Amino acid sequence: MPSDSAGTMGVMTEPNPEYEVHVRVRDALEQGVRDRRFFVWLNIRLDRGTEPEFEDREVVKYVEEWLASLDPDDRPNSPPVTVWEGPNVEVRLSALRHRRHPAPR
Repeated sequence: MPSDSAGTMGVMTEPNPEYEVHVRVRDALEQGVRDRRFFVWLNIRLDRGTEPEFEDREVVKYVEEWLASLDPDDRPNSPPVTVWEGPNVEVRLSALRHRRHPAPR
């Protein structure tokens, strides 16, 4: 039986551009965002048939500024949400308060 790049037997996978951008943004935020008071949930939307064109630091800067504006002690009915848009990509972010919100490192 053939295996895919993850080594699973009998499973053929197609490239998933949204997943690839999700991993890219996730890794950039893990590396660049210092504020650890919130968990950040990502949803990625790409324009079909196009390549997203953005610098990782643009997203990191936007998220850092957004998180700095939030109060970790505030308890809204639903998590705060924001959307960052770049060429051919939309990143929807939700902030979930960290239980013991540590100070930014």
